[in-house]
Amino acid sequence: MQECIEYLQQNFGATILEETVREENVHFPLPPNLRISRGANETITLSWPDDGTELMLEKQVPPNANWNFVALPSKDSTGTFSVIDVRSGDSAFYRLRRAQ
Repeated sequence: MQECIEYLQQNFGATILEETVREENVHFPLPPNLRISRGANETITLSWPDDGTELMLEKQVPPNANWNFVALPSKDSTGTFSVIDVRSGDSAFYRLRRAQ
């Protein structure tokens, strides 16, 4: 960024005026920890505690770079969400993403 500013100053005589239009304090809490356990018949169970937000479980299977929705979770009496998924090859990546 600084190189770009210097280029504009040297080649075009640009001047820089710093001005604050608005300041905001924004906090984005991290999703809860995702727990994974092996199940029967090549299945895995993914679970996470209810943190009061709407989370979606997504999966990425290499070499595919796309993240795909897994399934709607069920919620037990302790407030834990869970999804049962089938293993996909040698590896897969999972993440919790806040719904938009």
